[in-house]
Amino acid sequence: MQSADSVIVELDKNGVTFKKEGVGLFDDEPMEIGSKDWEDGPIDDIRINKGAAKISADFDDNESGRPSRIQLVVESVDRQDGSTKIGTKKFWQNVEMATGINYDPEDDEIHFVDGKSDKENYVNFIQFLFDEEYLTKQDLPYQTPNARKHWLLNTQPVHKDGSSMERPGEPVDGVFTETYHSKDNKKKNMKLLVEEFIGGVQ
Repeated sequence: MQSADSVIVELDKNGVTFKKEGVGLFDDEPMEIGSKDWEDGPIDDIRINKGAAKISADFDDNESGRPSRIQLVVESVDRQDGSTKIGTKKFWQNVEMATGINYDPEDDEIHFVDGKSDKENYVNFIQFLFDEEYLTKQDLPYQTPNARKHWLLNTQPVHKDGSSMERPGEPVDGVFTETYHSKDNKKKNMKLLVEEFIGGVQ
């Protein structure tokens, strides 16, 4: 059994399936948490942060001797040299200096600036990532690992399925993100961006 923090990525003839252990009714049976079908178009937006993960591969062979399924197990690894659970101490110090937003590694919690709306905090954080070139327009459009139809960030205020973003914010010129999400979901998206583009690299 893999660690509770591992995510299983399975590739077969139908597409890509994401699974997680320890979240279903039976601990020894990973539960599906998302999928993408090959017929929906090229799947070229799956990213794995090498600084935050180690990868092992298993091959499920059929009678032809060719792999019919490839399974990648992505596991969290311990961070050292000043790293926190997400990002680094130096990264979060810079975030706080620029935006007032701070991160508490003890409870793994992002704390917004009092007196500013969730949207303002969220947009300011994304602006910081672009200002410091952790993110560039070349990284766009970007969607979270389990999203199928919606972009988290795009160069236009529209989603992958052509629908308009709800309450779009524009952190920097020509970059848009949806802001109707709850405070908790905004913080979740922020953590995903840090894990994806900053990881534990100094």
